[in-house]
Amino acid sequence: GGNYGRYADINQNINILNARIVLNKKNSIAFGMNIKNYARLQTSDYNYADSVASAYDFFAINNTGNTYSADLAHSGWIEVYGTYARTLIDNSAGRLNAGISVKIMRGISGAYGRFSEGRFSSVNGNTPDYAITGGNLQYGYSSNYDKWNNDNSTSTNINQFVRNSKGRLAFDVGVEYLIKPLQTVDIYSEDDYFDYEWKIGVSLLDAGANHFFYGKQSRYFSGVKNGVTSSAIEAKFDSTITSVQSFMTAS
Repeated sequence: GGNYGRYADINQNINILNARIVLNKKNSIAFGMNIKNYARLQTSDYNYADSVASAYDFFAINNTGNTYSADLAHSGWIEVYGTYARTLIDNSAGRLNAGISVKIMRGISGAYGRFSEGRFSSVNGNTPDYAITGGNLQYGYSSNYDKWNNDNSTSTNINQFVRNSKGRLAFDVGVEYLIKPLQTVDIYSEDDYFDYEWKIGVSLLDAGANHFFYGKQSRYFSGVKNGVTSSAIEAKFDSTITSVQSFMTAS
């Protein structure tokens, strides 16, 4: 609870396959497959309490003079990658390693939403209420969601879902410097040779962009009709709103 902006960052990485092979003391390779998901939500300042149970309750504890906004972005993808790493410098003081990964991606899930210029005012009448006086809304989702058909089997839907995704390339690149122990080491001992006191690393991860086509129900709304009140919102958006299509019908 409280009056402040909210934000959330969600990052998931599922390793389906991961293999790393040391070719020799200076070179190594790796390959694998991942399923990744990233989402970010950010809002303007607003007041919230755990007693809020309706649109009216929300408006009642917020300031009619404020302007409200919110942004949501989500991307999910499958990637197959190959990595090459090499020791560039190796002396008595330290060791400099560098590596690069090249990825082939399939963007399997994309969505975003943006609400801006949200405003509301109190309505004087027999029953206290609040009217929405301003607001712009746009949202989009990836077109492969339109391919999902409840009449098909789960395997058929998953196949169509992935096949209708779009491919792209991405890469990771990084370097690390290892500071060796001050004492003399035995280069023929694996434990001594790879030992270090400190390690400093810098990397750039997931440099690339997924590509999606808009789904059929993606929309942009600008402005608000007269007479849109908190009671009207609660009457429109009840438990029957279970999909984007039903949301569009209610709107």
